Amino acid sequence: MGCGWIFTEGDFDNPDYKQCYKRDYSQMEVLSQNGNQFRIKYQVLITHLFDELIPYEVTKDFESAVWEDGSISLKCVGNGRYLHGIDNIGEYVNNYHDDPCTEDGICPTCKFHVEMGTLQNVQIEIVGLEFGQPEDGIPPIPDIVASDEVINRSDDPIETTLIVKYEETTSETTTWEHAWGIELSASYSSEVNFIVETTTITMGVTLSYNGKYGTSSTVQDKQTIEKRQTYQCPAHHKCSLNLIANHLDNQKVPYTATVRKIVGSAVTEYEEKGIWMGVKSFNFLSEYCTTDLDTNETNCRDRKQVRID
Repeated sequence: MGCGWIFTEGDFDNPDYKQCYKRDYSQMEVLSQNGNQFRIKYQVLITHLFDELIPYEVTKDFESAVWEDGSISLKCVGNGRYLHGIDNIGEYVNNYHDDPCTEDGICPTCKFHVEMGTLQNVQIEIVGLEFGQPEDGIPPIPDIVASDEVINRSDDPIETTLIVKYEETTSETTTWEHAWGIELSASYSSEVNFIVETTTITMGVTLSYNGKYGTSSTVQDKQTIEKRQTYQCPAHHKCSLNLIANHLDNQKVPYTATVRKIVGSAVTEYEEKGIWMGVKSFNFLSEYCTTDLDTNETNCRDRKQVRID
């Protein structure tokens, strides 16, 4: 665990907390607002006996200003000076009576970037998922994604091992109707049944949420499918092993997810809706067939060949 976490008071014994506290993040609770003046409760560190660092809580009135880069500055209403962050580990308030607003003007560490959050520990997780049917139809006929073959021109059957292997980068995009209002992330993997014509096909899916990027989140992964089979290839025959699969190409699939949010000891569950889209192959099957070299008779089905490695 490194800097970049927002810690709660209970985490103070963690050494990473002391390293990051008041340098990268600081928790502040807005108690009231009047225009650009805010009453804010927050914590600072003080040097206590034996140079031990301990936090204590401060409530002050600040006047805020917003800058072009989206940052804000906070000026203490009491002394007219600016609050600054820590730019060097070891800079701490020395006692309870020191005013943390010490800068007469805007200093290099006097600007802060605001992230909405809570002073309590917050967790979110997706605990349930129900899919509808795709808004656009899924092609019902699988395609050949990889193939291997041997041609036996001899007068005797031969034993042969055929190998088919397919690799692809998959992409799954989850678009939620609403942002959840917190910059946390969650994911949920499950299986969903799609009805393709009259056949039910099962496919693994991953639903994701990343509050930092709003309502849309994309997860990429790689999948590798390999089949290895040994056959007796008849004399004067071409013997083929095909790997076939169905494909999704960003067909939109509606869903309803059950989200659990834990704030401190309070647990709530609610439903969120959205659209899932995926680019991936699924329902992989291997298909062995032969073709007579003399008569061209075959039991191989006529399929498209796509994405051959």
